[in-house]
Amino acid sequence: MASSRGKRIKMLAAAAIVGTFAAIGAAAAVAVSQQQTGTLIGGPMTVGQTATTTTTAPVVPPIVKATPVMTATRPSGF
Repeated sequence: MASSRGKRIKMLAAAAIVGTFAAIGAAAAVAVSQQQTGTLIGGPMTVGQTATTTTTAPVVPPIVKATPVMTATRPSGF
């Protein structure tokens, strides 16, 4: 037979877990509703507009051929 104190602790733990799940569910519901409406709390930002940019390729490649800055003489024996 379990003591009444043990039962009380188990009930408090169960209530805390249920409360935690309820809080997580409420936060998720708010986040989903914000995603669907496209509004954010505290700001007028909306979702759905896309910015496009265009770039043009360079006409001439900047480096045609790599050339070494320094030259060396071959040592004897090679």
